[in-house]
Formats: sequence, structure tokens, C-alpha cells
Amino acid sequence: MGELAEVREQRMEFAAGARAADDAPSPGFLDALDHPAALLDLDAQIVAVNPAWTRFGKDNGGGTGRFRGLNYLGICDATEGAECQDARRVADGLRAVLAGERRSFDHTYPCHAPNRRRWFKMVASRIGTTVLVLHVDVTGEYQALPAHSLADHYAELAHDLMNPLNALIGFIALARCDIADQVEAGRLQRHVDLAAESAEILQEMFVDIMHAGRDGGDGLPDQRASDAQSLAVSDLLREVCLIQGCALGSVSLDVDDRLPDGTRLVVETVPLKRIVQNTISNAIKYNRPNGRVTVSLALNSGGGVEIRVDDTGIGIAEDDIPHVFEKYRRVGDAAQNGGGYGIGLSVVKELTEAYDGMVTVASTLDVGTSVTIVFPAWRTVR
Repeated sequence: MGELAEVREQRMEFAAGARAADDAPSPGFLDALDHPAALLDLDAQIVAVNPAWTRFGKDNGGGTGRFRGLNYLGICDATEGAECQDARRVADGLRAVLAGERRSFDHTYPCHAPNRRRWFKMVASRIGTTVLVLHVDVTGEYQALPAHSLADHYAELAHDLMNPLNALIGFIALARCDIADQVEAGRLQRHVDLAAESAEILQEMFVDIMHAGRDGGDGLPDQRASDAQSLAVSDLLREVCLIQGCALGSVSLDVDDRLPDGTRLVVETVPLKRIVQNTISNAIKYNRPNGRVTVSLALNSGGGVEIRVDDTGIGIAEDDIPHVFEKYRRVGDAAQNGGGYGIGLSVVKELTEAYDGMVTVASTLDVGTSVTIVFPAWRTVR
């Protein structure tokens, strides 16, 4: 029996116990559950937890392990950083269950440890005048999901190869103009150097693809990815921004680098380039004439590297934001006007999570969009 099937069976037993107790289940029922479990009242206050919940909380930064009396919605609403988007979804679903609008709600989220990749499913079920909250380890079932189709991988790779290929073509065209106009040698050399860098990125990506094919892989980095070498994030970001400069048109691109000198990230070069290229490319593509893109680098409050790309573009409607990471799904004006392929951000999310990071999107229609990529502190070297 799978983990989720066991959870359904345990919830049925719990509900039966609640009915036998005149709609007010005893907290003692929680101890019979194998997974971390908490009982909330209809104000979202935690009235009881089982030992598994206490252990789970302590293992994931829960401090002293004293949870009774805390407000679960308050905990979700106070969450910051890379986990805030998952916390908001949990809070919205839990509010619907507390209000009686839904009988249950579930949400799967990553909860990675330094030496292990994990996924949990948070399940909230209304039982009488209480709500039962479970956190179920679904790592085994999550990793057993079918791999992407070959067509998906071809589409992703073609999409990503277009960025350096377009830059290569663009810088060669500029170099030809320099030769025709007999401009100073320094400018010509700069455009030739940028074309060469674009060609090197293409070469790196082709090597990466060939290695994946030879090893029977799927084109993504090894999920363990623990043997990745550290790289200078600031240098890589500036290199990518130079390459993307060929596609700017009337859009300006600024870099706000606040990383301490010498900060390095334990991530493989090609995947990080793909992450940054796709994010900046989207910010340029969906900007407005004479718009602005700002790429910021900093350490967050937890000590992890944070890369944020802000644009002054067309923005995304609030209802569309939950769908921006869905592959081949184009939202808003991009869908209406045929812009893009609906691949870029799905690749960003997939690659970022392969290195234990998280991606969040905030946007206001007709104002602009902010994409934030955060890697955990244990992948940062200073």
C-alpha cells in the first residue's frame, strides 16, 4: 500500500473516531497516526500534535518543538524567502477548509535536506469542528513519476539553445557592420569576443547533452548534484548579461550585485547559465519599448544566494501566476499574441529545484514582474 493510500485509510479511521466522540475528537487519536499530524480548531490554532509532528518540526527548524497554542495560518503568513509561495498556497487552501468551502485540501512541496532530496504532501481535512493536518513524506512516489517524454526534452533543449545561438548570430552581424564601417579595432574586437563567448556556451550545452545521452540520462543534472564544483556567481551573471545584451533592443539591462566578494555557489555551470538566461530572456521578451530589466544578486537572511530579475513589462494577471511554471502554458498577452513557447520558466523551475533551490514569481498587470531564484545556504561558499 502506498503512502497516500495509507493516509486515506488513517483519515477514515480518524473521522470514525471523531463521530464516535460526538464531533469533538480526542487528541489521543493523533498518536495512532504514523505521519506528522496536528489538530486545529476553526480559528487555525493548534490544539494538539503527535510525537511525529514534534520530531518533524524540530528537524525542519521548528525550534523548541512547542506547537500547541500556535496559529497555523500565522505560521504560514509569516513565512519568507524561497518557501513563501508554497506557504501562501497552503494558507489559501487551509482557509477554504476552515470556512467549510472545501472538505479537504492538499499540496505537495519540496523539503530538501543537505544530503537528501525530499517531498512532502500537506493534507488538511475538515472533521467535525476541527481540522486534521498531516505532512506525508511522498519522496518515493514523487521520484517514481514518469520521466519527461523525449519530445519534451527536444523542445526544452531547442528553446535553450536559441538564446546563445541568437546572440552568436547577432554579434557576428555587429562585427560585420564594424568591418564595413571601418570602426575602431577595440569595438570590433569586443563584438568578436562576445560572439566567441556565445559559441563557447553553445559548445558547453552540446557537451552536456551528449554526456546525458551517453549516460542514459534525461538532460537534467544528477539529482544528487553533490559533486558540483563551486563557481563565481557574479562573474557568471555578468557574462550572461553581456550575451543577452544583443537581444535588448530599446530595453535597458542593469546589474545590482550586492554579494560579498568571493561568494561562490556549488552548482554546475551550464544549468546555472540556463536558469539565468531563460529568466533574463523572458524579462526582455515581455517588456515594453524603452523598458528596464534589473538583475540583483544578494545573500538572503538565511545566507543563501538570491538572484532576482525585475522588469517593467506587461506583467501577469493574479489568476495566471499559479500557471506560469506549467510547460507549454502561455498566459495573458503572451498567449493572445503568440509570444514564446511556454517553456522558459518551467525549465528555470526544474533546474533550480534540481539544485535544491526554489523559484517564486510576483507580478502586477501592466506594471512588471519579479522572478526570484533562491539557493540554500549550504550551497553557498564564502
